[in-house]
Amino acid sequence: MPNSKLREIINKADLTAREKQTIEKLMANMNETVFLSGQQMAAFCDISATSMTRLIQKLGYDKFGDFKEDFKEVYRATITPYDMFEDYLNSEHDNEIIQESSANTLSNMTGFESMIDEKTLYEVARVIAKARKVYVVGMFSSEVAVRAIGYYMYRVGKNCEEITGLGMINRFEYSNLKPGDVLIAVSTQRIVKEIIQCVDRAREEQMISVALTDTYTNPLAKDADYVLTAPVKGLSLDCSPVALISLINILMNLVASEMGEEAEQNLSALAGKYKNRDIFCI
Repeated sequence: MPNSKLREIINKADLTAREKQTIEKLMANMNETVFLSGQQMAAFCDISATSMTRLIQKLGYDKFGDFKEDFKEVYRATITPYDMFEDYLNSEHDNEIIQESSANTLSNMTGFESMIDEKTLYEVARVIAKARKVYVVGMFSSEVAVRAIGYYMYRVGKNCEEITGLGMINRFEYSNLKPGDVLIAVSTQRIVKEIIQCVDRAREEQMISVALTDTYTNPLAKDADYVLTAPVKGLSLDCSPVALISLINILMNLVASEMGEEAEQNLSALAGKYKNRDIFCI
């Protein structure tokens, strides 16, 4: 974990064994706990709110908000591309990029298997299949997922609009939004404010919102009608899209199944179009 003011404070504090376990649990699960209130952190660690307050005070903080700011600083250092890469270069490792990247990918996929919510997947697939139009929004590393969704939507013949980059809320607001349309909002880890603004706007237009994110505790997950999660822990460059793309692949297979003959007809038309252009070697 990167060096930080909070880490130094923890190392110097005179904590009991139980208190050390509590703070380490919070730190080890930052992707979930960074979004929690003090009372929620206490519940997450199975201690009382009073015990959490006492722990914060023993760390030298007068207010929970001050502790939370330093806690956020540690979290940001583990997910911001520059900080991630700097920490990776400075850490002790054999620079075995292939092996370490493979291990990181397998870890994310293993975590994803335990996070699969079949009921919600089927519900979201039915909602998408019935929708007049689907909007997909994402920024920065999430744009990989946006492009993947857009490609699959094109394959099954679903009317889909991809919106990416800064200022997306303005482009989304001026789209032809209709009640019953679906918004798929993709954002993980730090969560982009404009993505949440899009979800709020979708609610105003009586649209259905689906969050693709990494934890149920973040603001995007709490704002959307449906939530699907996948771990995106990165190794050095940025967050990893592998498990998220796997989630999208599963979802779109279900959407194709729900659309049935409509998807089949579009795939057939595309196959004929490609065949006439003679673009493949085989």
